[in-house]
Amino acid sequence: MFVAKTEMRTHQKMTTFTPTTERIDALDSTRGFALVGILFVNMLVFATPGTLPFLTVGQPPEDRLLLAAIMVFIESKFFSLFSLLFGMGFGLQWLKAEHKGTAFVPFFRRRLFFLGIFGLLHILLLWEGDILLLYALVGLLLIPFRNAQPKTLRRWIIGLIGVPVVLYSVVFVGLLIARSLPDVGAEIARADVEIVQRFNEAAQTTSATYDTGSYGELLSLRLGSAIGTAFLLTTRVPTVLAMFLVGLYCGKTGILTNLAQHIPLLRRVRLIGLTVGLSISLAIGIATLIAPPTVTFIAAFFNQALAGPLLGLGYGAAFVLFALNPASRPLTRPLAAYGRMALTNYLLQSVIATTLFYGYGGALIGDVTRWGAMGIAVAIHVFLIILSMVWLRTFRYGPMEWLWRTLSYGRRLSIEPAQA
Repeated sequence: MFVAKTEMRTHQKMTTFTPTTERIDALDSTRGFALVGILFVNMLVFATPGTLPFLTVGQPPEDRLLLAAIMVFIESKFFSLFSLLFGMGFGLQWLKAEHKGTAFVPFFRRRLFFLGIFGLLHILLLWEGDILLLYALVGLLLIPFRNAQPKTLRRWIIGLIGVPVVLYSVVFVGLLIARSLPDVGAEIARADVEIVQRFNEAAQTTSATYDTGSYGELLSLRLGSAIGTAFLLTTRVPTVLAMFLVGLYCGKTGILTNLAQHIPLLRRVRLIGLTVGLSISLAIGIATLIAPPTVTFIAAFFNQALAGPLLGLGYGAAFVLFALNPASRPLTRPLAAYGRMALTNYLLQSVIATTLFYGYGGALIGDVTRWGAMGIAVAIHVFLIILSMVWLRTFRYGPMEWLWRTLSYGRRLSIEPAQA
């Protein structure tokens, strides 16, 4: 997707890179945009634990419509976009270190270490659906790629996306063949019924516990859930690393430091990402509505491995192009503030949502429809965007961003006024 001509300019871009204290507003607002999508997916789990967007069997028609829409437009797309932006941050930090001649790897390892600590605390104290720990662990895999040539990065990106897609395709074809065999097909049909029953029973049990359990009881439940979902998180590693590498690629080829000069490239990525990615997502969304559960599980993996990255790239390119237009400033400036405090706001989303829904807070779990939960997500976004804008009028960093930087540098940094 990235032209060779861009690669040829890589070293010139790197040598002319100039550090600046100004934020890249287009990327900040895109990060805020990614946060918006992430909460819409997570809110379903906060409000109705056990919700899987790809498992709609037995759900009311209006809920099936909502889950299918989330599967098509949001699930794995904003996660991929957020991963891409993390990789871009790595690329920018590496370029600055190269320009200054400072040691980057020890600093980056410290950043990942403390990000992992934040992730562990997030799991223990708030919610098991954390992505920070995963980012910290996969981020370590970025370090060996810091000196890789753009061509090498492209090959790895294609491999990390392509190999899982091939494996899932083999499993999908095998399942179709197995379903056509009378005896095996009957067993799979019974498995379809059992899958739905077990998930519904587990969801009801979990919901009841979260509704009435004390904070200590929920802590134990979170630990068990985190261990149980560890395998599913490992399936995301290839996708996360691929998007990290795309972000690093953007840094190495000068795209990040010269966004306005790469508008034709961004338009091509937007076109391919939105058309191809959305087409695949629509097919997957339809499958979740008409296919049996065993098939929808595989569709979910296709969504994670292929549709998510493609449509996520399309979203990212489209939003950056939108943000680069001066006329869009009134709309993108609030999202830029949201994105500048991404770590703080990601954690605050969990604080607010768990306090509203869990038994030790508002105990709204099970009392709010899934559509109502989407409305609450909108309200949370509005509140946090306003809070971010107010905070950044006085301070340069969000509180968690400041703590992360302070710990990473090993000294107390000033959280000086933004206008200083």
